[in-house]
Amino acid sequence: MTTEEKITLVKKLFGIKADGTELTDAEIAPFLIVASDIILNKYDPYGNTTEMPVKYDVLQCRIANFMLVKQGAEGEIQHTENGVTCIYGQSDIPEDLMRQVVPKAGVFGNA
Repeated sequence: MTTEEKITLVKKLFGIKADGTELTDAEIAPFLIVASDIILNKYDPYGNTTEMPVKYDVLQCRIANFMLVKQGAEGEIQHTENGVTCIYGQSDIPEDLMRQVVPKAGVFGNA
């Protein structure tokens, strides 16, 4: 996917902001960069891979959307409003998203 396609997908996943406007490309781009970095850190913790594999493009958009939606409520431990209770306790990316990243494997040394 191109960056423009990723931005379009995140816009569709996110929907409309509370003020009735759509997210701008400039608002989404930093979240795509951070999502890519999160995926690469799990995929290759040794830092030998600099480009995210294409198979994680949609996951990158989903993680970026998660971070956008949770913006302003990071680490919230409990909140109840109109009968709705929110408890986070963990401010990181959910495990169900991170489990989709399969770490890169390799052999050390000479055979």
